[in-house]
Order: sequence, then C-alpha cells, then structure tokens
Amino acid sequence: MPSHIVKEKTYRKADLLKVAKNEVGDNFTLDELIYKLVLLDKINQGLDDVANGRVYTTEEVKAKLTKWHK
Repeated sequence: MPSHIVKEKTYRKADLLKVAKNEVGDNFTLDELIYKLVLLDKINQGLDDVANGRVYTTEEVKAKLTKWHK
C-alpha cells in the first residue's frame, strides 16, 4: 500500500457517542453529527500524517502547484 494512503480507522460506539455529546450538544441533526465526525476524522488523519512524516516541504508544494497551473 502506498505510504500516502491511510487505512480507514474504525471507531467504538462509545467514542462516537462521546463526540455527539461533546461536539454537537444535546439537539442536533444527523447532518450536523456526520459533518462533525468527518471533520474530526480528517483532522486526526492529518495529525497522523504529520506524526509519521507524510508531509510536503514548502518547496515541494510550490513545485506541484507550478505543474498544476500550466
């Protein structure tokens, strides 16, 4: 598996309920809950990428952007 692909993480039901209670309050729509769960998952993936060195330098990003804007 390529190093830039992160395996899906599974969550315990208790963790999801904790997020629901702490992050969206007592009254929320399903869309609000899903949005918050996806957002927190993406943040955790990004933190994991940083911790494991899966990042780009400023120079690498500039080079990629230059190629994309042609």
